[in-house]
Amino acid sequence: MPLVFYLADIFMLVLALAAMAVAVRQSRGQIVPRWQLLPPGVLATLATVALLIYPHPRDLLDLGMWLAGSLGLLVGAARGAFMGMESDHNWRLVRLRYGKDELWGAIALAAFAALNFAVEMISRDVNPYMTSVVLLMTLSGSYLMGRSLVGWSRAGSIAHDAGRSGPVDHCSSQDFPREWETDNARPCGFWAILPRICATPSGSSH
Repeated sequence: MPLVFYLADIFMLVLALAAMAVAVRQSRGQIVPRWQLLPPGVLATLATVALLIYPHPRDLLDLGMWLAGSLGLLVGAARGAFMGMESDHNWRLVRLRYGKDELWGAIALAAFAALNFAVEMISRDVNPYMTSVVLLMTLSGSYLMGRSLVGWSRAGSIAHDAGRSGPVDHCSSQDFPREWETDNARPCGFWAILPRICATPSGSSH
């Protein structure tokens, strides 16, 4: 088989696994920058494109694939429009109240990609069940894309959750919304990477 056959499969698998890895953090309700809502959908879509591009790039124009993609995109967009989230517009931070659906969608995508990769590496030929894998990856990938796009857009337009209105010199319960302070979303854990943030004054404690 030509080199592009192996490269396409490798890129597909790596992108699918990357989408799953990014989704893990959001599924735990952790505080993330707003832009991080986009990568799961973008990576999932690129993984599906990598699957379709070989051996017949014209498959990218297949009507059935676009119909399946449109369905997944609409369902994902609906989820993104109604999922619970808190958004700090000043610092462009977001926390999803429930993100398990994104993780399960990414896990499904990665599982389909891994299955296709294993079949093609073992047989050294195009997966005879390629049509089914394409359908499943298109549905899960487009769902993640719709969810990511609408969620990212909505995070910038929903009511501001005034956790931080400006730079502070230390972390305290007054600096962050109380409901954001969970075991999985401690503000100090995130802000410890920034200078002058989470620097606890001497003699005080969290």
